[in-house]
Amino acid sequence: MRGAGSCGLLRMFRAWLCVSVILVWCGGPLAAATSLGNPNDSNRRNRPISSQQLPSVVIGTPHVLAEGPGVNAASPITCLASGEVVAAVDHPATGGKTAESYVMISSDVGKTWRKQAMPWNGAVKMQLRDGAIFVTTGWAQSPAQEQGVCTYPVLRGKDTWESLRPETITVRSPAIVQLGDNLKPIQGLILWNRVVEMPSGDLLLTAYGNFKGDDVPLEVSYEALRPTLYPYPGMTKTRAVLLKSADQGHTWDYVTTISDDPSSGDEGPCEPSLTRTNDGDLVCVMRTGRVNALRLSRSSDGGKTWTPLKVIPRAIGVAPFLITMRDGTLACAYGMKEDYWKGEHRRELHIMFSFDQGRTWPLNEIVYAGEASSYPSICEARPGELLLAFDPVDLRYSGAPLMSFAAITRVRLKPAPVYRWP
Repeated sequence: MRGAGSCGLLRMFRAWLCVSVILVWCGGPLAAATSLGNPNDSNRRNRPISSQQLPSVVIGTPHVLAEGPGVNAASPITCLASGEVVAAVDHPATGGKTAESYVMISSDVGKTWRKQAMPWNGAVKMQLRDGAIFVTTGWAQSPAQEQGVCTYPVLRGKDTWESLRPETITVRSPAIVQLGDNLKPIQGLILWNRVVEMPSGDLLLTAYGNFKGDDVPLEVSYEALRPTLYPYPGMTKTRAVLLKSADQGHTWDYVTTISDDPSSGDEGPCEPSLTRTNDGDLVCVMRTGRVNALRLSRSSDGGKTWTPLKVIPRAIGVAPFLITMRDGTLACAYGMKEDYWKGEHRRELHIMFSFDQGRTWPLNEIVYAGEASSYPSICEARPGELLLAFDPVDLRYSGAPLMSFAAITRVRLKPAPVYRWP
């Protein structure tokens, strides 16, 4: 089922996908190919792949799920154990129409879709090993009843999206002192991105915000943005933290701060995305500013301690979305704001790959360039095949309410031919 805006969106892509949607890098087999040895060899997994061994990134034609002024797909796409793919769509209240939230569900890896209404779409989504599904908005629903303790709305079910029912969860952390972009206080930490299920059954979740004493002011690297961006006094650099639940996500407790390094970008560590690698490490990639490099931290003890932040080369942007693919490859989608081009009407969505548990990122490709949201999400629909959700804007509608689209596209890694001497 194609949306009515598919043709318009495809015309947008012709400007930059003129000949082919296949982006070819220096060829070589995938990490799991026999020429690279045993994929279960820990020494091989931690060894960077040379440029001669890199696969190609294949990016498919986008498929439109919905269109309309302000439509967005910023809520994460999710792949369920049943094989179903769930993509979120939000319509804001515009033109006299009421706001609407729903999901599009595909049972055939994105060929056809059906619509299901939702009370809201969350910033955190995950299905656990036992089939339980967990969705939360990420924002506390009421002021803390006691210092550092907040409740959050969640949707919880099992196996299918239709089973979701509303509940609340409790998050316990140090006292939060934080202002939002509108200068209003934020109650509680901002829960973010994905839940990671540990072998023990414990659940880990990243969040960000300000504790008492976090008083380093925000910075703005690009001087021309100062009149419009972060003009508010009192906004300070954030910290990225780790939460843990031992009761299937009903209550969450603060574990540790992943990073509160105020020297790491204009905003400090925020929008953290967490994954567990095949060698058991936890890797967290996070935003540090609108025009600053993404940074990475690693834990080898289950999240108790973390390495100092490391800059990821060639990865400037926001909203990283990090997953571990079934073969152990790390994939991370992220967005670039228009600030990088000094306010021009251009944003980019990127995807990058690591074949050594996040130590190096030799592949980094543009998925979309134009006017769009900066908040992509990805899931692995089939082994080696990712679905990436994003929301581009059609600039032909300039002068009217911007027409935007909720769209998905396929991304896969293609091994280059393996040449053998006779």
